[in-house]
Amino acid sequence: MKTNARVGGVVKLKVAAGYFSYLVSHSRSIVEMVWSEFNNKYLASYLGLFWAFAQPVSLIVVIWLVFELGLRQSNDNGTPFPLWLATGLLPWLFLVESVNGCCNSIVGKRFLVRRVAFRISLLPIISVFVALIVHLVLIVLLLGVLALMGFGPSIYWIQIPYFMLCALVLVLGSGWLISSLMVFISDIKYLVSICIQFGFWCTPIVWGLGRLPERFQVIAFVNPAAYIVDGYRKSLLGQEWFFSSGWVHTLAFWMWAVIVAVIGVTVFRRLRPHFADVI
Repeated sequence: MKTNARVGGVVKLKVAAGYFSYLVSHSRSIVEMVWSEFNNKYLASYLGLFWAFAQPVSLIVVIWLVFELGLRQSNDNGTPFPLWLATGLLPWLFLVESVNGCCNSIVGKRFLVRRVAFRISLLPIISVFVALIVHLVLIVLLLGVLALMGFGPSIYWIQIPYFMLCALVLVLGSGWLISSLMVFISDIKYLVSICIQFGFWCTPIVWGLGRLPERFQVIAFVNPAAYIVDGYRKSLLGQEWFFSSGWVHTLAFWMWAVIVAVIGVTVFRRLRPHFADVI
């Protein structure tokens, strides 16, 4: 049994290494596909790119009006509420946009699914990287606003790539799972929508983890998005290093991220041979 487990582990590592090697060797083609998808989604219409940035800005304004001016809520560290809100909302919107893009990444590309030479597993990756382009632009703009408002540049900003990596690992695992299930169960998109709405209020976006009663701190450990959003906020506002609050939260996140990735890859590989038949 142990020998079989070791052999299986070695095979999986070789498969993962081979897939990574494929991504590197075909990086130029992947970049072209990402740009083509970005162009079709945002540049094909006159105001497509405008709406990509208008949506998060309008959402920040609406939440600011409701929570600070309407409900008289504020954050605890003295940062202007719109800035504090933006530092938590932008990573959440990247997660949401990536997951939503993955929902139809396979179903919407039927002509590619039937091509034997094409790696279908690239489709969710392309959707995630299209969302990443918009996210990077928004983060750069936010860094500029923070600097103008006196909240940077800060040494803590170097943590942002780490939390971007965390987000990428999480959404890629989720993307492979959701995109493969969508081929067989179209109603999955409604479940995803409900989970996103529920997750918004269970993630420290309009509230901070410091305000959470101790008995409810478990939310920070069972919700991997909480680790990413809180990490972005602490990095952008220059509060602390990701390891200063202890290793438990980091370990909990990577445990969930690995579990989601393993499940996503396993389900995708099992269902992939049947995609062409169903689509």
